[in-house]
Amino acid sequence: MLLDQAQQLRTALDRHRELKKASGKASVFRSRAVQFGPLATDLTKAEDVRRALLAEGVEVPAPSPLPQARQQAQTLLAKFRDDRDSLSDADPAIRHAFTGALKSAIAESGKASSEAWRAMVVAKADIAALDQVLSALENLSAYAGAVARIRQLDAIVIGIRDTIPEAGAVKERLDALNAAVKARSEAIGAIEGGDVPPTVLAFLRKVAQGGAGLDDFTVDVRDWLVARKLLAGFRIVPQRSAS
Repeated sequence: MLLDQAQQLRTALDRHRELKKASGKASVFRSRAVQFGPLATDLTKAEDVRRALLAEGVEVPAPSPLPQARQQAQTLLAKFRDDRDSLSDADPAIRHAFTGALKSAIAESGKASSEAWRAMVVAKADIAALDQVLSALENLSAYAGAVARIRQLDAIVIGIRDTIPEAGAVKERLDALNAAVKARSEAIGAIEGGDVPPTVLAFLRKVAQGGAGLDDFTVDVRDWLVARKLLAGFRIVPQRSAS
């Protein structure tokens, strides 16, 4: 009787140890999932955005290769495949370095995509280029309505410029941007007559559409801008080559 009870107690203790060990493994798995899971998700989202921008012609620089982080990931994965207990024995320095590398990669990718998106929007519609001119024209009753419309469209463009879309919304936001840029160009083109000479209007339209050439900067244009103290709002920059 006593021997049977002792055997049952030993069996119960062995079972307890097994359950405790399994619980410890589960705790380690949960800890690693919490540690790496969100980072992997964020990195995937960042890469999806970068690829979506590239697919729509937005030039985003390639991310840093991070060969050390790649090697660390391969090492951790290989060890885990060979031995499930390796996660609890993995070198903390490697885990922490790998986590830091993931965070850096996410930040780098997000910054690169954001800067590329912003640069693309500015290239399509440089809001600041006409700000002083619009400020002058809105004081002329003949142009107040048109300027108000342009300001509304500028606000739309700025909103698109300052918020990089999710991967699945890139095309939609680009379509909205192109529509706003087109409407803005048309609104600027609608400004005609009154106190603004045709040569000045032609110059302003080209500036709004990406840039006017030196041939467009005639004496009449210069005199009109100087008379309204707007000349300082413009600058001459070399044209980028198509390559």
